[in-house]
Amino acid sequence: MTLPGSQTGTTRISVALCTYNGERFLQTQLDSILSQTRLPDELVLCDDGSHDETLAIAEVFAQRAPFPVRIVQNKTNLGSNRNFQQAIELCSGDLIVLSDQDDIWAPHRVERSEAELQAKPGCGLVFSDAIVIDDDGRPTGNTLWQNFVFTPELQRKMRRGSYTPLAQYRFITGATVTFRSLHRPLLFPIIGDWVHDGWIAMLIACLSGVCFIPEPLVQYRQHTSQQLGLRLPPGRRPRNIEALALRHWSFVDAHRVILADVVAALDRLPVDRTHGAAADFLRHYAFLSDRLTLPANRLARLMRILRMLKEYRIGATSPWDLPKDLVLPKCDDEQGAAARSGFSLMARPQSTF
Repeated sequence: MTLPGSQTGTTRISVALCTYNGERFLQTQLDSILSQTRLPDELVLCDDGSHDETLAIAEVFAQRAPFPVRIVQNKTNLGSNRNFQQAIELCSGDLIVLSDQDDIWAPHRVERSEAELQAKPGCGLVFSDAIVIDDDGRPTGNTLWQNFVFTPELQRKMRRGSYTPLAQYRFITGATVTFRSLHRPLLFPIIGDWVHDGWIAMLIACLSGVCFIPEPLVQYRQHTSQQLGLRLPPGRRPRNIEALALRHWSFVDAHRVILADVVAALDRLPVDRTHGAAADFLRHYAFLSDRLTLPANRLARLMRILRMLKEYRIGATSPWDLPKDLVLPKCDDEQGAAARSGFSLMARPQSTF
């Protein structure tokens, strides 16, 4: 199958790039886009109110790029989610490649992503691994998939058609994503504390499925001025059993909360809830809810857990989930624990990074 508009066929490819005070690294990223073996057909750059030389760098690039470059300067700061939504909605291509301002693309990133989607017409989004680099562009010795624990076993599960790993973990990073624009009308608004990349991936998984390339196609820059990093700040070590229990149930509830946003979005998506990602997300949401509503009484709790062993085998993120669920103190219903403790799995960005 040939996608509609390319330099070799008919596929048109757009790059959605968002910037904010990115003068330090932007030129390197733009140069890597210009060095692609398959150039994009357009670049849409939305700047979120930079007060450095970001726009000047972008304008010089637009003059020399062999493809159209559209530059939009926001009058007010929109924040990362809304700025990326704006850039995505302005793209005219059949495929949309997401770009951060401070990364570096492998020369074949666009070509490889396009080829993967051509080979898998049922796939709506493709993502890859990325090499993590520091401020000076030096590799740190690990990759995004290592940081986000997208293990070979989870990869095998997804290749077999299971989307439970995507419900359990956040391992898709927007800097590595390319997706079909035909899904765009159903992707927004973004609900709750979701960041644009994770939200887009979850919804497209329900609409047509996602695939991945087990190769680093991006150098992902981790630096001190970044708003969204690789890891959440570590919490304080619980000092007693009650604190440990609160942290545990808050963590389970935080997973339930973000998945609840996706479950709510299913009401407006033309998807079959009985199979594919939608079914896996609903099943995992039910599993998390069942864990949170286990009885406070440990004997009654044990009886419920024994009936849930299959769900633990499928949905547990750690071998410690079941023993913790059994022995830690809890109320009959721990839904709301995350809100009570102020715990969230998502960082809500205030501006584009």
